[in-house]
Amino acid sequence: MRKAVFSIVAKNYLPMANALGNSVKNQHPDVPFFVIVADREDGILQFSEQRYPTIPATELGIGDTDHVLLEQMAFKYNVTEFCTALKPYAFDYFLRQGYEKVIYFDPDIYVFASLDEIFNQLNTSSMVVTPHICTLQTQYTGLVPEGMLMHVGIFNFGFCAVANSENGRRVIDWWKVRLTDQCYADKIDGLHTDQKWMDFIPSLVEDLHIERGLGYNMAIWNWHERRIEVHNGQFWVSNRIDGSGLMPLVFFHFSNFHFKEAANPEQFRPKYIQKFSDLFPVGDHYAGRLADEKMSESGSKGVYSYATFENGSEITHFHRRLFRRLLESGYSFSRPFDVNDQAGFYQMLKRNSLIEKSSGAAGKVNEETYAGFEQKLLYIQRLARVLKSLLGINRYALLCKFAQRFVRPENQTFLIDEVNGKIAFYNENRYINWQMSADPKSQPESVE
Repeated sequence: MRKAVFSIVAKNYLPMANALGNSVKNQHPDVPFFVIVADREDGILQFSEQRYPTIPATELGIGDTDHVLLEQMAFKYNVTEFCTALKPYAFDYFLRQGYEKVIYFDPDIYVFASLDEIFNQLNTSSMVVTPHICTLQTQYTGLVPEGMLMHVGIFNFGFCAVANSENGRRVIDWWKVRLTDQCYADKIDGLHTDQKWMDFIPSLVEDLHIERGLGYNMAIWNWHERRIEVHNGQFWVSNRIDGSGLMPLVFFHFSNFHFKEAANPEQFRPKYIQKFSDLFPVGDHYAGRLADEKMSESGSKGVYSYATFENGSEITHFHRRLFRRLLESGYSFSRPFDVNDQAGFYQMLKRNSLIEKSSGAAGKVNEETYAGFEQKLLYIQRLARVLKSLLGINRYALLCKFAQRFVRPENQTFLIDEVNGKIAFYNENRYINWQMSADPKSQPESVE
């Protein structure tokens, strides 16, 4: 049966994709490995010169031949959202090519043992997925809070496998529709890229296989329940909590490692790993593979193509979310990266003073990196106390509740003169789908 394995990357992660591809080929030399690139070909990136077959996103069949839908997706989503939104389209591409069993891996995964059990499982299952955690604990001891896991989803979709079956194709079609418009990492909307949607799958798909083997998709979210052991030079995994379940380490997910520090294994390790010293040999092995691929030089691969407008002006998170709201409100921009069209998005932003020269750091600022954060927070808190005194606690609490929604970029469309007053205030509470209602005269109301 025809099998395939693939990953999706922006061009700066090509060295990681190569390391992943090598690890797949070590176990399955006859299984083709492909790289989907969520980036434009340029003077630095040449698809034809890559080690493994490289498929640009434009070949996945998204929208029409003018790639309007693809361009809109690349604009409204950040790089992580865009790469994950391409996932079902990539699966669809390979299924249409006649592959009968297809596996996806995030580029920060490395395969250490045979994938035969996954491929064999696809004989009877339409999809194979792995949960973030597999051990029931009354007193949870994991590094990643359970609340965070509930937000990002029960399953980790750094890996999934799909069969070219009726159910497999139906799942992919269902997934494509949702990720075309709703692949945001947005806690308020209850979304987490492609992953959170798949919480629906156990109730929708009867032949889903949930792989609970501890050797599959070992990562920071399950280190507390999995221990690495070395036997005869091979990595094995046992249950750190009760010592059970010894099996080979099939693949490790190196989320949160410092990839550009691969030449220095100690710098490569995340700080949280210190209490799990049994993981050091696995991390050191992977660091060596990335160093072989010159991962530290990945910046030379060029800037993400969809990070800027065509003139090099930075596209910020604020811009992307404004664009999202305009699209959802019926506005259309066929070439969102264009800077010359007077009716285009860039010129709209420019006319309303929403474009600034930037060092690119604005979107990366947080309480840990912002200079003088604690002192500035005190000033804001003092101002808030004054405001509370003026309004009273009840009105102040109501203001806080309103502010949570008001400060969202999606609700800042009033800053754009051309649409000011024409777009409804965005409330993330879900509403009944009144288009499907039997009574077309019914008025929407919150289901909250």
